[in-house]
Amino acid sequence: MRTLAFIISALSIALSLHATAGDEENTPPIVGHVDKAVFSSGISNRQPVDDIVTLKNSRNVIYYYTELSNLKGRKISHAWYYQGKETSKVTFVVGASQQSVYSKKTLDRRHTGKWMVIVVDESGWALKASVFQYLATQKSTKPSTAQ
Repeated sequence: MRTLAFIISALSIALSLHATAGDEENTPPIVGHVDKAVFSSGISNRQPVDDIVTLKNSRNVIYYYTELSNLKGRKISHAWYYQGKETSKVTFVVGASQQSVYSKKTLDRRHTGKWMVIVVDESGWALKASVFQYLATQKSTKPSTAQ
């Protein structure tokens, strides 16, 4: 039930961004798009080292990597959301017709649950939305054997 409520909330945010962007017919102002979008525990040689959908709060750094097409000269942002509220936004000026960009987020270990990143252009038009789950680390219930 919580998952459904979060998905509805995420779609509501994305739709509200769409409603305020574009021309009078509410069409997207650009023809560019996001070819690939992944969360990763790291970046090496400008590429994600993995593709994750969950992260335990024993770690508190996550990356959002996107490959962009036909957006040269545009400003594109990664807007990070927790519980429906924007927590940060990282903006990039796209310098090529095919370009990859990534943002890094240091998470508060207490802010477990679902997180979302929406890729938006400078007019607020949503190009992509992705969700990951930040999980509380389970404490061991085994008795300590240290003396």
